[in-house]
Amino acid sequence: MAADQTPINLGRSLGLAVVLASNAPLLLLDDKLTIVAASDSFCAAFGIDPATVTGQTIYDLDHHHWDLPRLHSLIDATLSGAADIEAYEMEILTSAGATRCVVIKAQLLEYGDIDNSRMLVTVIDVTETRKDDKRHKELIQTNAALLHEMQHRVANSLQIIASILMQSARKVQSEEARGHLSDAHQRVMSIATLQRHLAQSDGGAVELSPYLTQLCASIGASMIHDRKRLTLTTRVDPVLIDGDVSVSMGLV
Repeated sequence: MAADQTPINLGRSLGLAVVLASNAPLLLLDDKLTIVAASDSFCAAFGIDPATVTGQTIYDLDHHHWDLPRLHSLIDATLSGAADIEAYEMEILTSAGATRCVVIKAQLLEYGDIDNSRMLVTVIDVTETRKDDKRHKELIQTNAALLHEMQHRVANSLQIIASILMQSARKVQSEEARGHLSDAHQRVMSIATLQRHLAQSDGGAVELSPYLTQLCASIGASMIHDRKRLTLTTRVDPVLIDGDVSVSMGLV
């Protein structure tokens, strides 16, 4: 085997070839953290001229914009082997003024030569992914706010209907019709009360005890005419249930 084809040299050449041919954004560093090679995908992703990459340290990239405390911590921990760090997520302000969110992973390459180590650094740009996550969270919050507002509007509308029924009950001459309208008024008010209770839960968990207590009180007010002969009481454990489940229970 020729002197320049030792296993160590072959390993270094292979590592260099892998980085240069990789579609992933990779950097190959020497023991002084100087960049030995950078994949084309890395240079393209971060708008860095490939001719200027090699020979500078990773902290010198893009006019020292990569000189970040979190990156120092990741590199130092990887070099020392004191901590098994999967990856760090950090934000990098580029020289063009754009903020990029990246996930960086560093890994020492074992060549059997402790005096000339190599480090492989993978840099994944997750800027758009994080923006999508943020938009998704904002959409969920917006939908929750709209649902909350709709629940309040439904409760208010039900109370208006109940008021109209009560006014109609006062105007009719027939006792039977007045009784039916009064019952309808009580039942609509029961639904309105429950709807307002659900709205106060913000679409999340509902306290079962006050929910069923209000429900039974409304049912009693609308359906029990002689409270000396019939009463309705509740004994409920202090538990929380999902809003959708509480609606189903209320309907039952």
